[in-house]
Amino acid sequence: MKKLMLVFLVAALLLPTTIFAQSGPKVTFGNGTFKIGNNVIPFGVASSEYQQFYIADKFKANLKNPVTIRTITFQANPSLTNGPVSVTASINMAIVPFSTGCMPCNLASGFAVNVQPVYAGTVTAMLDTSQGKNDFVFNLSAPYTFTAATGYLLVDITVVSTTGNVEGFDFGPSADTFRLYTNLLGQLTQDNAGLLTVFTLGNK
Repeated sequence: MKKLMLVFLVAALLLPTTIFAQSGPKVTFGNGTFKIGNNVIPFGVASSEYQQFYIADKFKANLKNPVTIRTITFQANPSLTNGPVSVTASINMAIVPFSTGCMPCNLASGFAVNVQPVYAGTVTAMLDTSQGKNDFVFNLSAPYTFTAATGYLLVDITVVSTTGNVEGFDFGPSADTFRLYTNLLGQLTQDNAGLLTVFTLGNK
């Protein structure tokens, strides 16, 4: 009996943090009236960089400051994007101070602080319309601590390669997010919109 209890104790200690992250408190960015359509950027465009900015107030309303972000989930539209879908990407997270005058200027601007690599690898999702599977989840290799009072949260995504039918992610205009990216015509674009995003949190 003691050996069995010891096995359970060791197993509990070895549980990965991603399991905690997926069941932790969540903060969702998106106003509920998102367009559903062929938003291939960024996950359907290889060798592309995409930056999305998130208003700090939404984090302050949910948990004590600072918060630790452990998982980022983007909402795919399974009627347009059916799996399997694989994306190889790297993700950096950073803080953009409220006082920044150039917000943003270009993808390479040095306006961000506390820049931290949080993910590098390949995510494969079996998106299935009939089963309602539409979560595209990045479990961060390094959780990111964000103090909402210091500025906007920046998620910088660089897509290396993509395979599968990556065509539709929920997106649209929103009061709590905006983004900077290069569109399919090669033009630098900034708009008050963004991908529907869910952050899973876990305080230290």
